[in-house]
Amino acid sequence: STMLVHRPEFLPEIWFLYAVGTFWLILRFFVRIRTRGLCGLEPDDAFSFLVLICWTNMCVGIQITYYTGAAVDYTPEDMVDFTQSHLEQVEYGTKLYFMTMYAILMVFSLKGTVISFYERLAFCNWQNLLLKWTKVYCVLGFIAITCVLSFSCWPYSRNWAVRPYPGLECTAKPQFFIVLSCLNASGDALLLCIPIPLFWRLRLPLLKKIGMVILLSSGIFVMAACIIRVSLTVVPDVSLRIIARWGVRELSIGILAVNTAALRPSKPFFVLGYLSILFPLEPSPDFRLFLHFIPIAILYTSTNPLLLQCSTNPSGNPTPREKATTSSPRCTASNTSSRGTT
Repeated sequence: STMLVHRPEFLPEIWFLYAVGTFWLILRFFVRIRTRGLCGLEPDDAFSFLVLICWTNMCVGIQITYYTGAAVDYTPEDMVDFTQSHLEQVEYGTKLYFMTMYAILMVFSLKGTVISFYERLAFCNWQNLLLKWTKVYCVLGFIAITCVLSFSCWPYSRNWAVRPYPGLECTAKPQFFIVLSCLNASGDALLLCIPIPLFWRLRLPLLKKIGMVILLSSGIFVMAACIIRVSLTVVPDVSLRIIARWGVRELSIGILAVNTAALRPSKPFFVLGYLSILFPLEPSPDFRLFLHFIPIAILYTSTNPLLLQCSTNPSGNPTPREKATTSSPRCTASNTSSRGTT
């Protein structure tokens, strides 16, 4: 192994975030199966299962490549004196690193979870149209980013080549991260715009409406993490550790923000989020700052009235209280009881 990738806080951080994300996904499945049964699961549950598979595959790959290293960690000058066995080890790690990049399926599965959830809600006509275009955009975006990953370095075997050195476009792949971040952030922005107008249809005091919009806007942190990630992974001296660390951070927040909608609000969720700040090991300073945003993602989704209504009212029919507090039931509740609600 190489000292280039050895940081004592790296693997504990990765597996801590993996444990939090996996716990959230398992908790989602438990709640959904308990309330809907196996036969009542929806497409968003299938997307969440894909997320769990990709999430596990990516973190296991990071664990292995932490010890083997990858071509992105070295310059051609570094590898001049490498033995044949060391070169084979780095090549193996580079293959695993390249395979984990196909976890982009996880990014778009998270979007698929949100889209499938939105399809069970009754939006206004323009919102339904925007939702359809968002689905098309996400499908085309997934195809585009897969093509960029697969064909931007050709022949295909150069993606894991070690000697001769294939160049940064094959090792660090800055073009891949730039395209992924643009598609990811723009897709999140579209999904964020769809439910916002519903807040202004609720008969609530203006200050409460403003507060809810602010909470909803905390989803912008996911996009901010995406932008930070790409800004730190397209520099010339990037390492596998930096790429993996910010990738896991961004996706863990995405898992929390997306799947909390399937859970009923509960104080333990908030306690868990704030206890995450008291991580018993010695995290890096930027990770400690990152942990403070986990409760924000939880707070955002568990206080969203639109999401809570559909998670706590499985019948899909508005309650007397909802009828009294909404001016347009069609735009705030699900009318399709045959399809179920989250």
